[in-house]
Amino acid sequence: MGTPAPVTDEVTATTGGAADEVEEAELESLNDWVESQGLPRGQIRFDYADPATGSQKALFDLAWPDGLLAGLSAPVAVLLNESADVLTIASGAGYRCFTTSADFRAYIKNDILRLQAA
Repeated sequence: MGTPAPVTDEVTATTGGAADEVEEAELESLNDWVESQGLPRGQIRFDYADPATGSQKALFDLAWPDGLLAGLSAPVAVLLNESADVLTIASGAGYRCFTTSADFRAYIKNDILRLQAA
């Protein structure tokens, strides 16, 4: 028989996700726009978990964990009005993070669509 793991009071999850209906509508609109560009829809309220333990770490507003062009681009997360903790978790996990819809749209136009065309 093995020894049971010690119980700790450590909090392992950080909150995140859309804050209100206005933000939710902006994320849906952004996802629709991405699809209209011929790209895959992202996952709204993406539940990011620690790959080693499986414990939830944060909710990303909108994410493409395999990138917008699977195998060709890095994972991407749109994080509107999120805390520095959520941004740190996403960045640390290798996600390219955007905190405004305008910056994300510029990335799609200037980087992803050009990469896709090449």
